[in-house]
Formats: sequence, structure tokens, C-alpha cells
Amino acid sequence: MTDSAVSHQLRKLEDHLRAPLVERQGRGIRLTGAGRRYADQLAAPLTEIAGLTERLFGASRGTGVTLTVGPVVASLGLIPFVAGLESDHPDLVLQLITTTRLLDLDAMGIDLALRYERKPVTEGDPLSFPEYAFPVCTPELARHGAEQTLKQRRLLNAAHADDWQRWVVATGRELAPAPREMRLDTSEMVMNAALRGMGVTIGRTPLVNDALLNGQLVAPFGTATPGEGSYRIVTSSRHPDDKVQAVIRWLGNLLGRP
Repeated sequence: MTDSAVSHQLRKLEDHLRAPLVERQGRGIRLTGAGRRYADQLAAPLTEIAGLTERLFGASRGTGVTLTVGPVVASLGLIPFVAGLESDHPDLVLQLITTTRLLDLDAMGIDLALRYERKPVTEGDPLSFPEYAFPVCTPELARHGAEQTLKQRRLLNAAHADDWQRWVVATGRELAPAPREMRLDTSEMVMNAALRGMGVTIGRTPLVNDALLNGQLVAPFGTATPGEGSYRIVTSSRHPDDKVQAVIRWLGNLLGRP
């Protein structure tokens, strides 16, 4: 459900009960005293209903694996590869829950989360993967050689404003001012412009993997430059079955360099 749909249902419930259940706190909300008492009393019967549903109907849903992930990562980095996952595992159905919120996996019955963190990879954590960020453009713009691509229009990602400077520091290259620049608000907009040959930008794994693999974009300077962040696969407290393990391996492969 969308946030607005949840808000609408909350208002209907409060009208029905004639009591406020939530109140605003800063930019979010919190339960009122009445809401907290109501939630505490409902926890046990709702858990019982969920358990009964799982026992009666769980076998028919047992092929599904639920994964919560940000919308941009889902759209650019995962969805192009879901068909391959399900082809390799015909009895597995991946259900994507796309949101920028950090959902409680156990409370919501979700198997996995893929979360982006603006910090380096966690050493020793097998479920933490580095992000790579490097210049990409269409093959047409790269036809005169790598150095010439840097003279093309530069596409800037407002969501990662220091991408180009980070790449300069990481590679030790000189970067002259671009003759033209275009600043775009989101990674999806930047990728869309790059795919249409509008300029050269910093591509980030796994968002750029599909475009590189199918030849729509090329990486004139290679794909080995670390980005500013990392990705972490988070599992619920339930023991992961074979299908969940298969999705974890699939994610691990996608999060490596293309």
C-alpha cells in the first residue's frame, strides 16, 4: 500500500473508533496512548491470524521470496535480471517490495532487504558489497578514445553531487572543465540521458550493469573505481531456505563489478 492509502485507512479507523491513534512528531508520526494500548491488545490475535493463514495457505505461497529494495535500484539494477533468476530456478518467484523506507523484516514477514549505505563496505561481512562508480557513455561518444569522452557534455547527478570529484581523486586524473554540463535530479534521469547519448556521466553499480552488459553503454576507463557507498543484504531472523539462499547468491553476483 502507498503511504497515502495507509493514512486514509488510519483516518477511517480513527473515525470509526472516535479516538486519535497517532499524532505528528516532527516529520513523522507516533502512537498516542490509546493507539499504543490498542496495538498491544491486537498484537496477539493478529499474530495468531497470520500463523493460521500460513499453516492453511502457506504451501501454495511457498515458492515466493520477498525482497524490499529502493525503487531506483529495483528498476535499474534488479528487474533486468529477474527473468534470468526465475529461469535458473523455475520454482522460485521473486516478490519485490519497492520503498525508500527501512521496513521491519520480521514484523512484516519479509525475507530479505537490499540496502544502500553511504559508507565503505563492512570488512568481514559476506553480505556487504562495494559500489563501483566510473565514467560511462554510449559507444558512439567513445568512438574517438577514452580521453575524448571527457570533452563531451558532462551529466551531473544531483543525488551524488561529488561523483566526478571522487573519481578524479581515486584515479589521480586531471579533469578539465567540461564545455557543457547538465545537472539532473535523480539517478534514473541521469541514466536515461546517458542512454540517449546526451553526454558522459558517472555510472554506479549495479544500476549501470545491464546497460554495460547489453552494449548500450561503455566504460572507457574501466569499472574498477570504488564509489562512495556500499550495499548490504539484510536477512530476517528466520532461517533462510534454499530459495532465499538462491536469491542471496543472485544478489551477490549482481553486486560485483560488471
